[in-house]
Amino acid sequence: SAVGDATFTSPDHTRSQGPADFGKDLSTAAYCIVRNGTIGRSSHFGIHGNDVYRVLLEDLEVTQWEATGISVNAARELLIRNVLVHTNARDVPVRSSYSQALATLPALDVAIATAKRMAAGSESGRLVRGSRSTAALGAMMQGLRLVECGRPERCPGESGGLVHSEELHAVRCCSDGERPGWSERSNLAVGGRCSVWAESDGPGLEECHRQKTFDEAEAICLAAGARLCSVLELQGGCTRGTGCNFDGQLIWAASGHLRTPSPPQVWPPPTPPPPPPPPPPQPSRASPPPPPPP
Repeated sequence: SAVGDATFTSPDHTRSQGPADFGKDLSTAAYCIVRNGTIGRSSHFGIHGNDVYRVLLEDLEVTQWEATGISVNAARELLIRNVLVHTNARDVPVRSSYSQALATLPALDVAIATAKRMAAGSESGRLVRGSRSTAALGAMMQGLRLVECGRPERCPGESGGLVHSEELHAVRCCSDGERPGWSERSNLAVGGRCSVWAESDGPGLEECHRQKTFDEAEAICLAAGARLCSVLELQGGCTRGTGCNFDGQLIWAASGHLRTPSPPQVWPPPTPPPPPPPPPPQPSRASPPPPPPP
């Protein structure tokens, strides 16, 4: 997929306003995932966010940007992985105003001076410290997993997104194959995203699982011969009404952006084949006839 520009914040650069005019109250970019695509062409930043918290940028190409490929402010728990930022496109039209230029020039002077010191080697220690911080941040982001509401728009005051895997949330499971006693969900969502059997306390689950970590939730579904539901399935309402009053709870979702197939299931189990018949008895060798009398 390709988009023209990506920004995490609602206030954007508009004519007659520059960064100095925005004030301190900027929208927070939190619990965002941007992955698998190309960003560009953009007339300012490829990706821009303020007060970034728990954001993942993964498997992206940022191209044909005018000012900065990726620009984030006050980042906390930001992971950038496998992202290629191409050189900027000098022919991209600039939609900035005079006030923006006045606010940007002092920062540009500082950036140029810092780059010269880094090229001369005087900033090498700062780069090493930054590398260690990046490694620690990446390890912290590895412990994040996804949750979604058990039924769209039924979780007041809570929203899905990235949370730590040790948090406690409810469990619902999905199966790609038919399961007796489970709720069939077919084409309930726009685009036909529901084609699963889902359950909260049905056969194989036996009870409601309310307060579980991500690893516990994954093990519960696997033991039932199923899997955690994908984000799209939860967002599409594929698990709604499957019991335990979990429609208004945050539910653990599959960790990957692709659906993980559940183990193959055949219901009902096939009848085992009959045992093979015993082998026929082997004919015994007949004794040789006695010799004729002389």
